[in-house]
Amino acid sequence: LPHPWGRYGLDLTGGEGVLSSFRLARVEMTLHIIKDHPWIGLGLQHFRARFYDYFPAKCYVPYEFMVADNMYLTILSEAGLLGFSGILLLIIAFFRKAYKQIKVLQNSPKIKMQVSISLLAFTGLLVSMSGYELFYWQSPYMFFCVIIGILGIDSGKIIS
Repeated sequence: LPHPWGRYGLDLTGGEGVLSSFRLARVEMTLHIIKDHPWIGLGLQHFRARFYDYFPAKCYVPYEFMVADNMYLTILSEAGLLGFSGILLLIIAFFRKAYKQIKVLQNSPKIKMQVSISLLAFTGLLVSMSGYELFYWQSPYMFFCVIIGILGIDSGKIIS
C-alpha cells in the first residue's frame, strides 16, 4: 500500500516533509501557545478549538487540517511543559527499563529478543508520533499501550 513517507523527510519544496510550510506553521503556533500558557497548555483537545487564535496566516483552514499533525507538538500545546515533561519521563523510563532487562537477560536469548523487538516497536511509534497524532486514533493508541505494557513487565522474574 502506498504510504506518505515524505512526511518524515526534509521536503523543502512545500510538500509534506518535516520542514513544509504546513508543519512550520504548527511549530510557530505551538511556540506562541507555550509563550501564553507555558505550564499547562491550552487543555486537552483544544488545539483545534483555539486554532485561529494562534494560526499565523489569516485564511480559512479545513477542519481536518486544524491539527498539529505531530503528537509532540500536540502534547506540548495542549498539556504544556508539565504534561510534556511527564511524557518525556515516561519514554525515558521505558527505555531505561528495557535496556536493563536486555542486560539481565543474557542467558535467555528468546525473551531478550522479545524485549528487543518490543523496544524497537516502541521506538518506531515514537518516530511515527512526529508525523502523526497517534493518541487520537484508537488502533495505534492501543498498539502503543500494548507495547508499553510488554516493556513494563519484569522479564527477569518470568524466567526465574
